[in-house]
Amino acid sequence: MRFGDPVIKRHLRAVATAAAIATQAALALSLCAAPAHASPQIEALFSAAEVAAKANADGQPSVRSTIVDLVKPLESARTDAERMEIMAALSQLGKIRGKGEMQLVEIHLPVVSQNPLLNLARNTSLSPQVRKQALQTLRDINARDPVLDKAIALADADAATFSSMGADLKDFQRRRDGRGNLSEPTATALDPAREAAARQWLNERHIPINRTSLESAASSPEPEVLRALLDAGVNSVPKDRIGMGALTLAAATGCIAGQAGARDPRKVTEVAKLLVQAGVNINETDDAGNTPLIQAARSCPPAVLTSLMQMGAVPNHRNAQGFSALSYVLITNQLASADALIAQGARITKKEADKLFFEAPTDPAMKRTLERAIDNAQPANNLKTKK
Repeated sequence: MRFGDPVIKRHLRAVATAAAIATQAALALSLCAAPAHASPQIEALFSAAEVAAKANADGQPSVRSTIVDLVKPLESARTDAERMEIMAALSQLGKIRGKGEMQLVEIHLPVVSQNPLLNLARNTSLSPQVRKQALQTLRDINARDPVLDKAIALADADAATFSSMGADLKDFQRRRDGRGNLSEPTATALDPAREAAARQWLNERHIPINRTSLESAASSPEPEVLRALLDAGVNSVPKDRIGMGALTLAAATGCIAGQAGARDPRKVTEVAKLLVQAGVNINETDDAGNTPLIQAARSCPPAVLTSLMQMGAVPNHRNAQGFSALSYVLITNQLASADALIAQGARITKKEADKLFFEAPTDPAMKRTLERAIDNAQPANNLKTKK
């Protein structure tokens, strides 16, 4: 084969067509878009794929079998140019994001490609350029943790060939989410021994070392798993698609009974402490302006609210709708929680209180709580930072 070989074009075209079946045209075209500054050879590959996607022909092979066909020439290629072009095509396929059959490319690409690529990187008879590109492609296809661990060990053991690629792959492994997207770098240095122990503990339990696992451990809540993920270097600061950080997720769902039954609210407090120690802002806000304290006020008992405020949660913050944690507990008649918030300085104005109720409360306990809660001097919304 040579650069621009029609065999590679045919393989990539088949992948694009298989992924385009029963998929909206816009998604199909996003699969086939060549990256900016792509080489003429790669642009030609993706132009051919785009034509195939538009044709949306039936009878093409499955996504997995087509990727297998694309990877096979790596083992029989006779020149560096052939290997580099195939790896470039795999790297571009690794950028695929979508639903339906396009998501199958995300699933099958690393499974099919990662071991052949690792074998290339291990092959000392090949040029350093090809071996380094093989490790880079492992990153691009979002290779699984066990394979990345081997790639990192290989790079660390042969720094003369791979230079800093071991550290780069390790950083990618720490920061990626389930789809290979990167979060911001971690703010604190890791203890190598603790990191190694945490990774071993997580691998033994088949827990992926990524952002998705951290969010799950926070929201469940599972402090032991969360501690291991933090020790393994997973970044605790980034937020999900609606701006919720791990601490906000823990506060929002950690006290709600799951399929296994009631959850222990004390674990929410433990999770919160771990995240704050890891650098999470106790007053982080989601896209709706909710802090962890506001989220916790909806479902957590008074002890959790008190713990969050003792960690520095601002009691009088209002969200985008103008509601505070105290507003929510009053609306839902959680008087014990209201007492806990008031004890830490939470207040609302008379005007705000009037908006909470369709009619003036007649319950004596609620009336007494409102008397202590109302302060017509508007409480300061003194969040210094919003993350």
